[in-house]
Amino acid sequence: MAKASGRILLTGFEPFGGMDKNPSGLLAQALDGSEFSGFTITGAELPVDCAQMPVRLYSLLEKIQPKAVIGLGLAVGRTAISLERIGINLLDFKADNAGNGCYDRPIIENGQAAYFSTLPLRAIEKELHSVGIPCYLSESAGLYLCNQMLYTSLHYATTHRHITRAGFIHLPALPEMVTGTTGAHQPSMNFETQLAGISHALSCVAAFLEK
Repeated sequence: MAKASGRILLTGFEPFGGMDKNPSGLLAQALDGSEFSGFTITGAELPVDCAQMPVRLYSLLEKIQPKAVIGLGLAVGRTAISLERIGINLLDFKADNAGNGCYDRPIIENGQAAYFSTLPLRAIEKELHSVGIPCYLSESAGLYLCNQMLYTSLHYATTHRHITRAGFIHLPALPEMVTGTTGAHQPSMNFETQLAGISHALSCVAAFLEK
């Protein structure tokens, strides 16, 4: 049997909300060009701009023609890597990096209400737990650009059959991002653990693509 090959698109986001870094973008850059079971990772950073993010995402999907697309995003306050189960057709937030605000706005006009992730989430969860990396399944990707990226990629996959897996993973803040935070203690996870976790997730996805 010929060895499987192709590309997996891994996206992260630029910093937002006054923060000077975003682990999702850093991870996408760090893993760019790596290989898992014959699949090459293309890492890319997306803008935190609800108008320009889909343009950039569609451009990458058309150019790369990946077998799978995995979005990464930052969720300050989360205690572990969280595997998003569902993307909903709704945007509702005060402002992105371009100053755009969205209120009760569909991502895709007349689009399906929601899509379930097609990543092997249980397999990823089991793999990360086996190596001692905190991880859980999440029922909400929020109503900001992380949810927009998840819903948009799943919607795209319904009409572009070269994509067989699509989904989104949220990451905790890095320790240096919450040092000195006032009020309640904020959870964090170091970059090395996040890198190991996403590497194991990519390995799981590549293994499923081989089947």
